[in-house]
Amino acid sequence: MDKKNYGKAFKEVYMILKSIDDDVRKKIPIEFLTFIEENMDINYFFLLDQTIPIEEQTFMDETLGIISLIWRDYLCSDEEKKQMQMRDAQTLKDMQFQIEEDLRKKYNIDNLFRNKK
Repeated sequence: MDKKNYGKAFKEVYMILKSIDDDVRKKIPIEFLTFIEENMDINYFFLLDQTIPIEEQTFMDETLGIISLIWRDYLCSDEEKKQMQMRDAQTLKDMQFQIEEDLRKKYNIDNLFRNKK
């Protein structure tokens, strides 16, 4: 992870949060908003295009991750949060299974010495 990217991502998030309604922004703890503002790259120029729907704009991957975190932790309903947690848990299980499967294939005792002479 590159710190420069996160500074730029915080600037993008800051600009996004500046554009949302006050009642929505008030759901996000002031400490988190302060953290974003203190850690954003002030030299990075980013302008949110108000003429294009936010879903159609291009953001850094890190920005999307931060926005996802904000959505999950502060803005979504309890039901949506529960569904996200279940989906995340399943994704993690699938990833762990795939890693274990790859390791089993790579270090299979039957194949370990097959290519050796």
